[in-house]
Amino acid sequence: RFSQLTGGVLNPQDYSQRMVMLVSETFEALSVTLWLVDPSQRHFTYAASTSLSSSPDATPPIPDDLYSEVLQAVSRAPQALPVDLDRSSESWCQRLRTCNPVWFPKVGGHRSCLPLTFNSHLVGLLVVGDRIRGIPFSIEDLELLKCLGDQMSAGLMTQTLSARLVQASEMEAFQTMSAFLVHDLKNTASALSLTLRNLPVHFDNPAFRADALRTLSRSVQRVNELIA
Repeated sequence: RFSQLTGGVLNPQDYSQRMVMLVSETFEALSVTLWLVDPSQRHFTYAASTSLSSSPDATPPIPDDLYSEVLQAVSRAPQALPVDLDRSSESWCQRLRTCNPVWFPKVGGHRSCLPLTFNSHLVGLLVVGDRIRGIPFSIEDLELLKCLGDQMSAGLMTQTLSARLVQASEMEAFQTMSAFLVHDLKNTASALSLTLRNLPVHFDNPAFRADALRTLSRSVQRVNELIA
């Protein structure tokens, strides 16, 4: 099911939305929210949810410094199972609770939170709660959630690396094109510069004036070709 949903999905937003739906179906959880790490700014950003608003601007923001707290917790226990978000006394769990409201506090049971990691890199946070009939998470459930989380982390990291590869390829192509343009413009500028240097000396020479006009014409034509 995971492979069917993620095969060929290259958009992180679509990928995230499919993942929260899959987790929701698998664990019969009404509230599944995914927060991803912004690698450039080192903080969590809203990605997808089955319960929170679809607009990132309408979702409770996660404090920027929470990233470092979660990263420290992951470093201490890189292979840990999901934590009970409502019972945990860790500071980052207490702060995260305010960003993931409980919609069904009496019948939904406790929420579990899984930091998503890939090769010691923190990729995101997955919060699962409000299970139908309030069924508590068993050890088998938590292990399955951890397994799904590892798959999600690998997929998200692959997308990130693929995007960087595309960026690098585009930059290489741009640099190649720029080098070609600069080379041609330099040759055109050299021809015009040589004509200008000789103009005061040979202006009275009809043959020089004719050659200068041809040089100007070719230069204008070449510049227009480069623009096109």
